[in-house]
Amino acid sequence: MSKSLDTIQLRSFLFEHLNREYCAKSHLLERLSELEEQSHFEDLKDVIKETTGHIEDQVQQLNGVYKELKLSYTFEHCEALINFLEDAFININRQSENKAIRNAFVLSYLYYIESLEVASLRLLILVAKKLGLTSVLKIFTETYTDTKSNQALILHLTEESLF
Repeated sequence: MSKSLDTIQLRSFLFEHLNREYCAKSHLLERLSELEEQSHFEDLKDVIKETTGHIEDQVQQLNGVYKELKLSYTFEHCEALINFLEDAFININRQSENKAIRNAFVLSYLYYIESLEVASLRLLILVAKKLGLTSVLKIFTETYTDTKSNQALILHLTEESLF
């Protein structure tokens, strides 16, 4: 097994995962607002608004993390993540005629993002502990708990919509 990462390497690792988290949330905010504006998504407007509000709060928390760490977010090295999320989003619009299938695609898109966030936040928690970033650790832990709950809810809704 290789030698443990030093503090500089751990901070770099944390920063890259933090950027991915920010990127995923930013993508979600942008795409949810587009769905909300489309008339054929009228039945989802309330869910979209509620989800948007939660994500905006989480982005504000991430902005606080960046400020505390004296960092600025960047979308550098997020191209693959953006392409993956964009592909899932495009599938939603392809299904706009059939509400049941469309809703299943919306839920799967949200589930993909929640799953990515759970994995990323788990790593951020580990690194924040190692670096002794107590206040940042608290934010990551709270966000992780919320995200796990959202992920379970989305999976339940997906099961209901598919079966």
